[in-house]
Amino acid sequence: MAGIIPIKLLKLIYPIKEPDFTRDRPLQVLALGLGRTGTESLALALEELGYGEVYHGWKTAALPGCLVQWARLGNAKYGKHGKNPALLNRAEFDRVIGHCGAVTDLPTAAFGPEMLRAYPEAKVILNRRRDVDAWYESQKKTIAKLFTDWRSIVPGLFETELFWTWQCVRFVVIKMAGDDFERNGKEMYAEHYAQLEAECRKQGREWLDWTVQDGWEPLCKFLDKPVPTHPFPAGNKVGDFEARLARLHAKQFQRALEILPSPYCWSWWPSQPLGIVWQAGSASYSAPGFDKVLKLRCTKHPWSSGLKPGFEDHASYTSRRSLPALLEAESSPALVRDI
Repeated sequence: MAGIIPIKLLKLIYPIKEPDFTRDRPLQVLALGLGRTGTESLALALEELGYGEVYHGWKTAALPGCLVQWARLGNAKYGKHGKNPALLNRAEFDRVIGHCGAVTDLPTAAFGPEMLRAYPEAKVILNRRRDVDAWYESQKKTIAKLFTDWRSIVPGLFETELFWTWQCVRFVVIKMAGDDFERNGKEMYAEHYAQLEAECRKQGREWLDWTVQDGWEPLCKFLDKPVPTHPFPAGNKVGDFEARLARLHAKQFQRALEILPSPYCWSWWPSQPLGIVWQAGSASYSAPGFDKVLKLRCTKHPWSSGLKPGFEDHASYTSRRSLPALLEAESSPALVRDI
């Protein structure tokens, strides 16, 4: 939507307060590898080595106001209707990362060449996975899967933070792969690192090739830091990704559910993209990443001959337990019956 409709107009429809950081410390490390290459483990390590706040994709989700600026920058780089390379400069990046001493992961990695030009004094780490096929499968099962699912996208039309999350992901993840990760993902991976290496050579700049299996020693040697004696941090495992995302966005999905149209409006869509499942006397909504199901009480119009998907049915979006509470509760048949 951003790019066709100007972001200024979208902000009127989906208002959100943007932070406006200014650089209050030097940006010392640019870790510009793609997501699913040990980025959170590396972020935890850099914080431990004394670089202060380290920007990572999870930080973007925790500061939803930043999403507008990332969507704006993504549109400036990848958009068909809003390309503006002049916007990709240090001052504009600092509006969202000015409080950080280092960066890893997306969205910053999506602007790798521009970051290298904007911060010529920073040390450069190209974190990657040697097995490109393993990276591709990991990315496909996490970010690429969840943020291209209609069940994630549609609620964003009814909740501001989810809307801007989608706009950011659209330009930072989807557009990077030419709108088709399954087809172009591996090519995107190779091209990403080739561009960064070429830019570093052009600037006469040293970089560290690093994988999470390399651990502390080469990292600390490159950064001129003492080597810690304890194991290297481990974070953001594939199996934890969906549950973590669900917890992070639980309140936003709850707000969206409160104003979403009744399930029968969506039951006509092909393959029921919202995950609406009609049952005897109830309907269920299942969003990607949620390991619990919010059951919705359905009432039948007096003239309806039975509960069937269609305009004769009416659903009440009320439940006795909130979605965040569901995510924290233990999974059990008793819980499902109690909703």
